[in-house]
Amino acid sequence: MILTAQDELERMLARSTSEFVRRVQAIAFEQAKPIPHSEKLAAAIESLGRLIGGTRAVAWMLGRRRVLLESDRMKRVTGKDWRDHQGAALVAMAYVADQTLIPRVDPDEAIADMIERDPRLAKGYKAVQDLLSRERAFAMAKSESLIITERVQAEMGRFLKEGVLHPAAEDLISAIGSWSQAYASTVFRTNMTSAYASGRFREAMSDELRGFIVGLERMEVMDTETRERPGHWAAHGLTASPHDPIWHHLSIPGGYNCRAAYRLVDLYEARRRGLMDGNEMRRASWPAGAFNDDGFATKVMHPSYGLM
Repeated sequence: MILTAQDELERMLARSTSEFVRRVQAIAFEQAKPIPHSEKLAAAIESLGRLIGGTRAVAWMLGRRRVLLESDRMKRVTGKDWRDHQGAALVAMAYVADQTLIPRVDPDEAIADMIERDPRLAKGYKAVQDLLSRERAFAMAKSESLIITERVQAEMGRFLKEGVLHPAAEDLISAIGSWSQAYASTVFRTNMTSAYASGRFREAMSDELRGFIVGLERMEVMDTETRERPGHWAAHGLTASPHDPIWHHLSIPGGYNCRAAYRLVDLYEARRRGLMDGNEMRRASWPAGAFNDDGFATKVMHPSYGLM
């Protein structure tokens, strides 16, 4: 079966988030106790952080791998080196080499398996190790725990209004059950999309593809869900060089639960579309009405675009 990057991302986002739910609820359970056990709470937060870090690391490597598979596919389609390539990027889709489970397998094992299958991925392993570091994992989960704390406190306030002074932790967890599942899903999907997009972005800028992959195109899932996010809808199709400052404001993900992905644009496609000035891609214009959600980029255009 042949998948595009967006197909692969959709498959990953559809995976079960039960492990994320379990760890979010573990934090909530400790916070719901009359006197939280600090060591247990810290361990629960760190456990979520390790899961987030491992998921991001594997997704980042999968994003890189997809770019390599696409470029390899181009060579197989044309039977030539990319320097003789005449626009096969439009059919640059790659066969699925495996079905790496996220986050059900140990991230170290998943990454080692990918590197064994394609040694070119070893080049960026240091960045992956940073994602898996204990300090980074705890920091990533700490901000999530604050949101969980706010939700637990809000639920405790509701119990107090109903005359329950000391609700059992189990009752609090039950009360926030639906919320914790939705929140865990958001944490999973947002981190997955962010890391996968970052991996693709990084590999597209690699020395191996320099001069061939000259741009990236932001591809949204154009359905009713995206239509309800007009800034995302307007950003669909934005095509720019990886070095264009517009990506500082309209990069992926554009918000929580964003499902967008980058599509590679090669030199020949960019020339056909009139996007080149010599050997460099022309600076992109800001798409009318495009913006990322609050916290993911500014809605105000960069000063250099003259539209502050």
